[in-house]
Amino acid sequence: MIPMKMTIKDGRRRGLAVLLGMALAVTTFAAFGTPLVSYGSDGSSDVTYVSVGLKYGNEAVERCELRSDDGFQIVNISGGMDETLPLLGYDHLVVEVKNNTITVSDSDGATLVTDLGSDNVIMNGDYLGDGTLTVSVNNREYRGGIKFYVRSNGKMNVINYLMLDHYLYGVLQGEMGYHNPMEALKAQAVAARSFAMTTTSSHTGEGFRLCPNSHCQMYYGVSYEHPETVAAVDETSELVIYHNNRIVPAYYHKNSGGHTQNSEDVWSAKEGYLRAVEDKYCPEYKWTAAFTWDQLTEKITGIGKVTDVQISKRTESGNVLEMTVKGTGGTKTLSKENIRMTLGSSVVKSMNFTLAGGSGQDTAAGTSVYVLGDGGFAKSRKEATILSASGSRTLSSFDGTVVLGASGSKTLAAEKSGSTASGSGITLTGLGYGHGIGMCQDSAIAMAKDGWDFEEILHYFYTDIVVDYVSR
Repeated sequence: MIPMKMTIKDGRRRGLAVLLGMALAVTTFAAFGTPLVSYGSDGSSDVTYVSVGLKYGNEAVERCELRSDDGFQIVNISGGMDETLPLLGYDHLVVEVKNNTITVSDSDGATLVTDLGSDNVIMNGDYLGDGTLTVSVNNREYRGGIKFYVRSNGKMNVINYLMLDHYLYGVLQGEMGYHNPMEALKAQAVAARSFAMTTTSSHTGEGFRLCPNSHCQMYYGVSYEHPETVAAVDETSELVIYHNNRIVPAYYHKNSGGHTQNSEDVWSAKEGYLRAVEDKYCPEYKWTAAFTWDQLTEKITGIGKVTDVQISKRTESGNVLEMTVKGTGGTKTLSKENIRMTLGSSVVKSMNFTLAGGSGQDTAAGTSVYVLGDGGFAKSRKEATILSASGSRTLSSFDGTVVLGASGSKTLAAEKSGSTASGSGITLTGLGYGHGIGMCQDSAIAMAKDGWDFEEILHYFYTDIVVDYVSR
């Protein structure tokens, strides 16, 4: 048990008692390894709090300044929300790492707390209401409070600690945009709440559960709050997604490309609520990505200079499942989401793509075939539909079939990957953006415009779920 040591400048701030010598019991915050922390100001379980890393890892700092018009309140969170030291008369605090401990001083340099510890949070004085504070390390405004986590290198992580719904106020704009229909925003709010409460985080060793970027959820604090997004959170307060009587992480993505994916086809675990569905409402999102052989060699190591790339397996819905890469020193097979992670997920925007270039073939089942359409030939990945004046015919076995039309004839066959590109590298042409699992945000927006409510949207994308309150 390490005490939090405090000193108060006698007579310098309004309404403060002399608290010199006051000490608090501080323990390691056990909730770092749990999905969430729930308690009210009296220690009851009526409010859920989350912790969000603002500065950590290589961005950890030695000094941080906090400003608030409402003053501050130090709260111990080891077993509830225990208000331990009011600092309501201070509008500016300086937090620093000194000798591997966290000290708190006022703007004049007088020490107020000599050892803050990891279980004490500097909350805004009105943290249960609409109070905010500004953090100097990124000059952003946040609700709730700030806690600090000392690293082994003598720096500290800066962590926003706040109510779950206050966190969601700062998430929705970054994830969907306040200008979109309310029912889409409400679907996003429920999905984001479920994700925040249940996702297994890789950040627990850093003293927090969620990061503020796309690895977890985009979070920008008060600057991204809008009346519309706040209303979407408030109107769905405590609503989450259940599957088999447990709250589940409601994964989502921007654009499915026309079909969402089974969880096991992208990651590893098979989840009953994350089943692939045809996405009829998805607006078209096209992208291309080109790589030279030298660029591929830098990204795909261990096989020498890359000389060829082939798509070797696809999912039932047509997404790439495996990609085989040949090099001067061997062959490597990339699978599932590791393909995007290796090549760059912001460049290879989805796994719904075709490949051109190289010397091999797109050998996966259901590969590109030529289809005679109106006035010419188009490409389809699944079946060859032959259109003519007398009707249409769909072929599931097409290799070698000759199609005659006004514009000539074409023999249907799997498209060779080297048929449309030079030998300098490969080009990927795809549809969609994101991992393709769960709710498609673009489709949710289109569905809301078409009259769907938020629960209907959620049931469309998540299989066998119940939308209900946390406290059910």
